[in-house]
Parts: sequence; C-alpha cells; structure tokens
Amino acid sequence: MGGIGTVMLEKMEGRYLKTFLAVWEQRNFSKAAEYLGYVQSTVTVHISLMEEALGVKLFTRLSRGVEPTEAGIKAAAYIYQWEQLGRALEAELSSGGEPAGVVRIRLLESLCVSVLPGFLQQFLKSYSGIKLRLETGFMQDIAEAVRARQVDFGIVPKDPESDDLHFTLLMEDELLCVAAPELAARIERSGWKSAGEEPVLSFGSRCMYQTAAGQVLSAAGVDRIRYTEFASLDLIRQTTAAGLGIAFLPAVTVRGELSSGILASIPLDNPVKLGYGLIERKDRYINPAGETFKNSLISSLDLFPIQ
Repeated sequence: MGGIGTVMLEKMEGRYLKTFLAVWEQRNFSKAAEYLGYVQSTVTVHISLMEEALGVKLFTRLSRGVEPTEAGIKAAAYIYQWEQLGRALEAELSSGGEPAGVVRIRLLESLCVSVLPGFLQQFLKSYSGIKLRLETGFMQDIAEAVRARQVDFGIVPKDPESDDLHFTLLMEDELLCVAAPELAARIERSGWKSAGEEPVLSFGSRCMYQTAAGQVLSAAGVDRIRYTEFASLDLIRQTTAAGLGIAFLPAVTVRGELSSGILASIPLDNPVKLGYGLIERKDRYINPAGETFKNSLISSLDLFPIQ
C-alpha cells in the first residue's frame, strides 16, 4: 500500500505534530518552545518539516507571533484527532479497561466555585484514572477554546447557538441584582435611578453579567453606569456585602448570603434567565475519559437544581 498519504506520514514524526499543537495554542514560536522545553530553532525546524511534508504553509509569521493559515486551520482538526486518539490509546492500555486520561474543561469561575465542588469530589473519587484540567474564562473565550480544540468541553451560561458546537442544558438559573440589605432597601424605596449613584461590581466587560447589568440599568433610566472590576467571585460578594456597590450575580452563587441576610436581592422588572450548559464540538472525537465525564455530569442533574 502507498500513495501520497503514506509518503506524507513517513516524513512526519509525532513530535512534529506535538510542536504544531503547541504553536497553534500559544500562537507564538518562542512561547511554544518554552512550553515544550525546546529552543526556538527546534520549533521552527519542526514546523518547516511539516510544511514541507504537507506541501502547504501552516502559519503566517507576524511581528508578535503567528496566525494559522487556512491550510493550518484544516490541519489542526486532524492533528487534534491524532492527539486525542493517542491519549485514548495510552489510557486504554494502561488502565486495565477503566476509563483514564485527561479531560480539559473551561468554565465560568462563578459556576466552578458555587456548584461543581460536590460533583467533582464524587467524580474523581469514582474514577481515579481520570484527571480533570479545569480552566476559568468568560462566555466568548470558553466557546472559542472549545471551537479551537484547546479544551474538550466548556460550560457556559447560555446556548452559543453555533453551528459547530453542541449544547446540552445542565441547569437553569436567574441573574439577581444584589446589595447589602440597607442599600437594597434604599434603592427599592427610591427607584432604580438611584442605583446609578452606586458602582456596579463585576468581572469586567467580557462578562455577560456586566452586559446584562448595563441593559437592566439603562432600561431603568440610569444614564451613567460606573463599573468596578474584580478578579474573583469572593471579592465581589464580600465587597457588595460591605455596602460598597451593587452586583449582578447568578442566584446559585449567592444563595448562602441571601439566606443569612448578608445580601438582599433587588427585584428586577424583567427577570434575566440563565441556562447553563455543556458545549462540545459536533465533529470532535471524545475519548472514553471525556465520555465518562460528560455522561456523569449530565446524569448528576440533581446536583444542579432547576430554579
């Protein structure tokens, strides 16, 4: 048996493909070299040899990094499948039939902190051969990471409605406007326009919670909205509880504070619904470890109460 495909494979080595994925994810030769423990010239040689074997240019060199060409984008889909199959084969041969391997998930920090700990603890106890690599992000970069095959799954607060992504609903929730009880009572008495006097504590402009906050306040007639950005959910909750502003957060993240009276919810004229779900590429091969994680998460919906 022979042909172009066989000749191409004979010219390739697994380390070249690994180098390609590092450059693809880092978008930079020097960062890829650092990640792999190579010198930069090795990365350059590997990519050049791949381009020679495939007969196409894979990356366009820019002043501050690289961008994949159209051919590079097409090649990435197949190279990621090779990488996934390799991981699946290694796990299968070393696990004695039990699901094993690494599953990469990117999700919202607010969900990771508030909802998943119980599930993760039970899952890792049940499947000791599976390692979970969790990353936090915002709606757009979570979807992009899944689309670019940088992670296996994403968990997002709404369906991205994308042709190349499959969305499975996990939990419905509601976005609440919360404040310290005294401040919440004052805003309820004075009306929403008085909320414009308070800073909105948020994760930043990339977060859909801040976008929703802006829409709610603008519709209520607030002309000037001041945002104060924080890096973590705990900082937002603590600062809000101290009476230093208002925050728009999912109900599931503030249940404890609301029940204890540390925070109070200000009723919204038009409730903002959230639908958290699992996203994955429609054309992606899922190894046994990933399939086990996905099925376990979906079957554990009792941990994710529908509001």
